[in-house]
Order: sequence, then structure tokens, then C-alpha cells
Amino acid sequence: MKIVFQQTELEKTLKDVVRMIPTVAKTDMHQFVRITADRAQNRVEFVTTSHEAAIHRNVVDTQIQSPVTIYESGACLLSARKLLDIVKHATDVVQLSMKKNSFDVTISFGNSESDIHGLDPSTFVPYQNDPQQTHRVDVTALNLRSLLGSTLYACSDSETRPALTGLNFVVKDDGTLVATGTDGLRLARADAPGQVEGQAGGNLTIPKDPLHSLAAILPKDEDEMVHLELGSSVLVATWDDEGTRFVMRSLNEAYPNVDSIIPKSTKIQIRVSRSEFLEACHLLVLFSEDVENRKIRVDFENGVMRLSIHSKQTGKSFWDVPILECNAQDIDPMMFNIRNWLDLLKVSNTQEIEIGINGPNLPVIIHSVETTAMALIAPVLQASYAKESQSA
Repeated sequence: MKIVFQQTELEKTLKDVVRMIPTVAKTDMHQFVRITADRAQNRVEFVTTSHEAAIHRNVVDTQIQSPVTIYESGACLLSARKLLDIVKHATDVVQLSMKKNSFDVTISFGNSESDIHGLDPSTFVPYQNDPQQTHRVDVTALNLRSLLGSTLYACSDSETRPALTGLNFVVKDDGTLVATGTDGLRLARADAPGQVEGQAGGNLTIPKDPLHSLAAILPKDEDEMVHLELGSSVLVATWDDEGTRFVMRSLNEAYPNVDSIIPKSTKIQIRVSRSEFLEACHLLVLFSEDVENRKIRVDFENGVMRLSIHSKQTGKSFWDVPILECNAQDIDPMMFNIRNWLDLLKVSNTQEIEIGINGPNLPVIIHSVETTAMALIAPVLQASYAKESQSA
């Protein structure tokens, strides 16, 4: 194998690869990148994997002003971080060449030459889908990024229920991609229009960490299509004419049926400004240094939604959020964990939200006025309303 890269292209590609490598790798193989040069196909493929995901990046030999020139085909398996650290010192072109009868690679640039120990590339086997069990849907980068941003915050951090640490994806018959996340106390759901290729279907739950990595590397061109493949245990996202291929393993745990907890209707609907609500939460969270003091009280009176907090350590504060629209007058006060509201309001990209209420001890449902995104937040239970909650 003998390849010559433009330094900027090689460094950029390796940075995308290293982003996938966990800080504490479960095996040494998760710290390596497999580089395969195919002169016949005029491309070099970079592949790395963690215990949850794998990324494939292709650099194409375009012949004219090419980011890479392939002189000899071949493959190597090298430490990704070590290779990146070396390449950062180059300023122009970087040559990678395999040593004969060895897995070691020589890295040459400027007045420097380094040998880096490698492993047998045939021992590296990335995840892949069974083509016979794959459902495909295409969505724009803009819509996919928005869908992930609207739902990932609601996933659980606890391993007590592993399925809740991921985002559940379902493809409807009309091609709509639906994502749902919940930690048991809050829920977020959003959808994105898509174009189905072949048979509709597919239902996978993907860990949140690789999905955060996917959101970070999605195309900057908002109209570029991202091709999703939902297999029996793997979700694959590709774009840039297969230039980037991101593979994520699904969780083995069955995702709960959350549809049964989403209210079909609500007795009370309140509309408020999202930015005003968010600003109020930013102020009140300053009084919630510990878990015990994260509770805020919400009162509805005199055309405002009063958020208040009382901390024995810090003091107290309130903020009156004007109610823009409401279909009821006598509304019981409610208690919430302020962090749940902050997380929701920070990712919402709408000017107004509608809050649906069925009782002081029952989850509220939040709808975006401008989008189809929705969320649920469970209140902090109040003993004085316990009987009402049980009867409901």
C-alpha cells in the first residue's frame, strides 16, 4: 500500500474518525482505524468502531486537484489517535506506505519519517446490515438534525432500564420517521418527512451517545439527503454519495409502549411564549443548587403563569409568564422539576408552546405551535391531590 494525502484532508478525516473512539475503549480494537486503499475504485476508506457504532469515511482520488493519490492498493490497521497526532505536524502532503512482510506503516512528510506499528487489518470486522432485513428511508439533513435535537435530551442516563438510554425509531407507511425518547419522568417525540425506498417498516432503539455523534457530523448542506437503513439490529446513515457511512448498533431491550401514556385529549390548554418561559427558568434555576431544591411551583392566576422557587440555602424568586391564551379560569397549582422544563425549552425551535393539563398530579403534554414535536413532563406529586390523581 502506498498513498499520498493532502494534509488538510487527512487531518479532517481522522478527526471525524477519532470522534467515534470512546475515552475508555472496551477493547484495543476500538482505538484503531482500518485504512483501505483501492486503486481500481479510486478511493481510500477509513473505518473505526466502538462498542456502539462504526463510521466509514471515503476519500476519493479525483485525478485533478485530488485530496489523495493512490499508487498501490492495500490495507492497514493503525492507532487512530496516534496517527492523527503525527499528521497534525505535517503542513503539505503526507505519504503512508506499508512495510514489506509487516503490518507497520511508514508516515513521511517534509523532513520527517516515522514508523508506526499496526495490526492485521483482516482482524477488523465492522458492523453491517443484512440486506434482506433492511428498511430504507431518506430524510434531509436539516430534518434529521432537528428530529435528533428535539428528542435526545429526554433519554435516560440510568442503566436500570437500558432501553430508555436510547432513542426509538419507527418508519410509518407514508415514510414519516418518528423518534421517541423517555426516561420515565419525561418524554419527547418528533417526526420528519421521508421517502421510503421499497417496503416501509422498521423499529429500532439506538443508544443516545452515537446519535449525538451522528448529529455532530451531519452534512452542513441542509437540503442534502441522508439515507437511513433500519435493519434487524443496526441503523446505518449514509450521505455524500456514500462518502460517509455511520453505523449504529441497536439496544437489545424492547422499547416500552409509550403511546398508552400519551393523553388523547386535555381539559385545559394554555399558550405561552417559549422564550419568556425559558428566561424565567434560567433565573429560577439559580436557586436550585441541589436535587432537593429543584422543585418549582406553577400557579395560574390573573392572566399569568407564576413560576416560583424557594431554597433554604439561597433564597426565593418568582417570574410571571404572561398567558397568551387559555380555555379555563380555575387551574390548580402544580409542582415540577425545573431541569425538565429547561431541557425541553432549550431545544425547542418554536416561538410559542401549548401546555395541556388534565390535573395537578398528571403529566402535562407540551406541543410546539409551529412544528409537530411534542413532549410530556410528569409533575412532582402533591399529597393534597393524590385522590384525584388515582381516580384519573
